[in-house]
Amino acid sequence: MAEYKLNMIDEDEDLMNAAAAEERYTLSEFLEEIETDVENSFSDARWITAEISSITNNFPGGHCYLELVETETGGDKIIAKARATIWREKNRMLTPFFRETAGGDLRSGMKVLIKAGAAFSTVFGFSLNIINIEPSFTLGDMEAHRQQTLKRLDKEGLMNLNKELAIPALPCRIAVVSAEGAAGYGDFIKHIKEGADDKSHPLASVHFKIELFESPMQGSEAPEGIAKAFSLIAACQKEFDIVVLIRGGGSQMDLACFDEYIVAKAIAESPLPVVTGVGHDRDIHICDMVACHPVKTPTAAAAFLLGIFAEQKELVASMEERMQKAATLYFGRQDSLLEQLITMVRATSGNYVLKQQNILEQKKISVGNIISKFLTARENEIKMLELRLQSSSPMKILEKGYSMVFVDGRKAVSINDINDGSHLRILMRDGEVNVTVSKKSDVE
Repeated sequence: MAEYKLNMIDEDEDLMNAAAAEERYTLSEFLEEIETDVENSFSDARWITAEISSITNNFPGGHCYLELVETETGGDKIIAKARATIWREKNRMLTPFFRETAGGDLRSGMKVLIKAGAAFSTVFGFSLNIINIEPSFTLGDMEAHRQQTLKRLDKEGLMNLNKELAIPALPCRIAVVSAEGAAGYGDFIKHIKEGADDKSHPLASVHFKIELFESPMQGSEAPEGIAKAFSLIAACQKEFDIVVLIRGGGSQMDLACFDEYIVAKAIAESPLPVVTGVGHDRDIHICDMVACHPVKTPTAAAAFLLGIFAEQKELVASMEERMQKAATLYFGRQDSLLEQLITMVRATSGNYVLKQQNILEQKKISVGNIISKFLTARENEIKMLELRLQSSSPMKILEKGYSMVFVDGRKAVSINDINDGSHLRILMRDGEVNVTVSKKSDVE
């Protein structure tokens, strides 16, 4: 052990002597030398492809700060990373140029082609100074990504899966995926409830149950949020007839989330038929291609649902009119036959004519009763459907003395949904109470 320590001391002395013999630098001197080498070696700006990992844009009066990365092909492993800056003067020009050309702003997750020069600071280290950007590269990458998504969906058999579902005859229980407070959602609600207070409106007697499953409708968080909303709807699918995905218009960049695989897959695998109303007339997204019934706007989605009920109402009215016409024609023919019989037998058998007349009158009454019963049955079916819809509402259930328990915003259906410390919201007929569970006891 003593010999080992002596050897270590000798080695340390040798290192110190070697260090003393070499030239020494301060940190700033060393970094200044690197700065000079970087400036001399990379004096010209170069075109670089990268992905934006994060961005802080202080447009219009400030700088834009980015973190750029490169990942392995087909993987998520980062193989290169660098800070980058668009200085104020360049930012005033490049940000509007990119927005106008590409139809949206720079954002994280976007592939870009930039022209940048290398810079090294003794305080801030290495970075890139961006002096130009090519929007067409980003648009081309988005389209290539879109085509890859379409091929994947087709290979997995998802393109027509939701289209095979039948839309219910009376889809009045509607699950809506949108952002609360969004203009598109407001337009949908306003249009679908149009005439609800107007007793003369043809659909005034229709009662819709509409529940919002909120999600971001643009940005990097939108795809995961939309997919999560569809997952929640699938978990309570028996409570709804149809799903409506809606968002108002926006730029191509704003609506890019509706071309993402995770959104299309969620729509395709939905156990309920999906109606999409995303964007304007010029926009066709992958979510529209896989949905059961795509329309152009949120208002058009509402109009489609209202149209289903209007068609059913017209069908019943048409059947009633046809029955009335058939009855009128039948009675006319019978009256004509009666007149002929009266003429033929008037001279020979007054009693026979009277008997035949009574038979025809009974037939007329019998046919009238049949028609009346048929029309009454149809009206009763419609009324029973409306009563079942009304009786299934949460408020009707509460009025019967039952209560509803929600755990963290979701309806509790089992003791297993509740844990010690859970926050419960209990709805009763005349109000609600919020409690915290101190101890849960299972029923033995």
